[in-house]
Amino acid sequence: MSGMGPGMLKASRALLGEAGHGHGHEYVKSNIAGKYNGVVIHPPKPWQRRAATFFGATTCLWLMWRCKEDGAVFLGLRHPWEH
Repeated sequence: MSGMGPGMLKASRALLGEAGHGHGHEYVKSNIAGKYNGVVIHPPKPWQRRAATFFGATTCLWLMWRCKEDGAVFLGLRHPWEH
């Protein structure tokens, strides 16, 4: 990093997570034990998994239906006012 002034070096360290406040290597190691910066992520409950599957499938089916109905308009193959 030759040619960098002290301000540039400090800014690059801040962007890389090496700001000197104890967030350097500890920040990376904390993700190994299932924690993210001190926050424990618990596995989802069964009803949450079913709800996510339901809403994801509903969204996917809705998008496919809209593409079937308005796909040509979206791709610019025809105008919306033409039938």
